[in-house]
Amino acid sequence: MKGNPPATAMRLIIRRSADASLAADRGNVQPSRTRNAWIKHGHRSVLLLASISCLYAAAQTQKAAELPPTGQIGVIICASDATQSYALYLPAAYPSATRWPIIYFFDPSGRGHRPLDLYNEIAERYGFILAGSNNSRNFSSDPSQAVNAIWKDTHARLALDEHRVYASGFSGGARVAGAMALSSLGCRSPE
Repeated sequence: MKGNPPATAMRLIIRRSADASLAADRGNVQPSRTRNAWIKHGHRSVLLLASISCLYAAAQTQKAAELPPTGQIGVIICASDATQSYALYLPAAYPSATRWPIIYFFDPSGRGHRPLDLYNEIAERYGFILAGSNNSRNFSSDPSQAVNAIWKDTHARLALDEHRVYASGFSGGARVAGAMALSSLGCRSPE
């Protein structure tokens, strides 16, 4: 999660709570009642701040928890676009501190798990991450939406080697893979 939305929300809560107590102080309200109202609002603000802090911490730790177990294929929903998802395979040695190469697969029927089922043993042997789009399919109106979502999500979640990013597909999926390569900056063919 990038940016500081929880911190902004916390500042607004604190500001509103402080503004409410100042307004009560300025009005014709008895001092004891103002103090009780401030305490009441203060407790709510502290409780709300604690809740927001816990949610923010949970969102940060959930990022790693959403990954499938190594050596298994799992389905990931893209954080930037919940309508997009992909199948993901991580080799058994993935949690190490190194950067990993990735192959993006585009199936003509949008079955992201299909190419991963076929290639996961090779990925395990040679140390590749595999990601297969569940949304890019033949005759889809905008395949770039699926490509952008899977790209952003994998680059945010995974430790990837930026110099070893590959795309593959069959039929219409090959067109999507080719378009992905052509639109990538610094793309070059293997020598």
